[in-house]
Amino acid sequence: MLLNFYKRMEITGKETIWPVNPTRNFIKNLIANVPKTCKIIFDYNEEPVEIIIYWFRSKKEEDLYELFKNLKDKCTKALWFVISKTPGSLSAEILKDIAAQNKMAHNKTSDFTKDEYGIRFVYRAVEER
Repeated sequence: MLLNFYKRMEITGKETIWPVNPTRNFIKNLIANVPKTCKIIFDYNEEPVEIIIYWFRSKKEEDLYELFKNLKDKCTKALWFVISKTPGSLSAEILKDIAAQNKMAHNKTSDFTKDEYGIRFVYRAVEER
């Protein structure tokens, strides 16, 4: 795991974290390294969670807009998408466009592994009129 990885994700120790499609290695590291006061769930149960970490699998065809909309309604703090660094994989720009359509904004990018990086999206502040 990368040095200070969970601090860079801004995991404070009070969050519920839902990893979706994670690698086995990530699960092992997540359990071993996040504060013990965090709750990690593997099956969503209708309760909103603070952080969702979603891994894209390149062989799986997905409706990205519907996926994003579905996941954003289940989180309260941050929605991370983990994508491959290899050329030809899903681009960050496509995700940023979909996030904007769902009233979320990109506010952080971080390496997850040597082959993957994560893009964090948060809710946009609503302007008072």
